[in-house]
Amino acid sequence: ESFRASVALRTNLIAGNPDYPGAKVGLATTQTQTAIELAQGGWRKEALELNAEGISLFESVVAKEKNNARASRGLSASLYNRGEILMANGDYNEALENYQRALALVKPLAVQDPQNTMLSIDLAGNTVNVGKALFAMGSTRQGLPMIEQGIRVLDQQAKTNPSDATEPTAAGYVWQGDALMELGRVQDALASYRKAISLWESQLAEAPESPSQCRLANTYTKLGNALTKTDNSKEASAAYEKALGIVEPMKLHDAPTLRASYVLA
Repeated sequence: ESFRASVALRTNLIAGNPDYPGAKVGLATTQTQTAIELAQGGWRKEALELNAEGISLFESVVAKEKNNARASRGLSASLYNRGEILMANGDYNEALENYQRALALVKPLAVQDPQNTMLSIDLAGNTVNVGKALFAMGSTRQGLPMIEQGIRVLDQQAKTNPSDATEPTAAGYVWQGDALMELGRVQDALASYRKAISLWESQLAEAPESPSQCRLANTYTKLGNALTKTDNSKEASAAYEKALGIVEPMKLHDAPTLRASYVLA
């Protein structure tokens, strides 16, 4: 609700002061952040609509201000967020298009400012995103090298800048594990899932209430599934028990998260 109120306030600000510096970028940012909240709540149709409004506003700023790095990075982030919602909907082709646009936007920014840690993370993360969309579309051998390329950079950033790089690095390892499983490289996939688990757990040690709880549980489930392929039923059972131990307390709440429900199923 706070994001919705901010959207309304910023919309009124632009209406009354269309040339106010930064107003459009501020509104576009708020729109896309609100879209994320809507998507997490399960309102993906509404999220895509609001996200499209934010993207349109960012595009109008970037078209007029070619050197506005804040607007370009904001547009890239909005395209990434759209890709994530589309991936959840199973619209992999459109998700890939958005990830590719996000990557194309952030690449020149990262080249121009190679010491900028956040741009480096954005570049590597979007490289992983293109790879994971290709994998989801069935092009595993094309997608896996991109996932691995992005992970190499993210892994280094996670060591020096854990607050910003840990989550995308862990997510990258999960996608790497999924792709390796598809190729029948079970032992390599197990290593990837274990790396992801280590990163999720380090993040949760710093922030126990992090949304990474569900991601960690989901990764333990994937680890268990991979272990069953090696006939290691004891370790597989232990991994599944870890997953359940993380998400079962969420059943105590009136509205368990969608991710928690998925893991429990």
